[in-house]
Amino acid sequence: MKEDLEYIKKKLKPYTKEELIFNEPHFTRQLLLREGNRDVVINELLDFGT
Repeated sequence: MKEDLEYIKKKLKPYTKEELIFNEPHFTRQLLLREGNRDVVINELLDFGT
């Protein structure tokens, strides 16, 4: 499990906010259902594990 997390962190590290692509409209629908915030999700992805 820890190896998987390290692999994911290493893969996400070089990306910027502008480079992220989301599966629309699914992503937006899920955010609305969960009352989520796009910026929070992006920050969590890019700051994963820090």
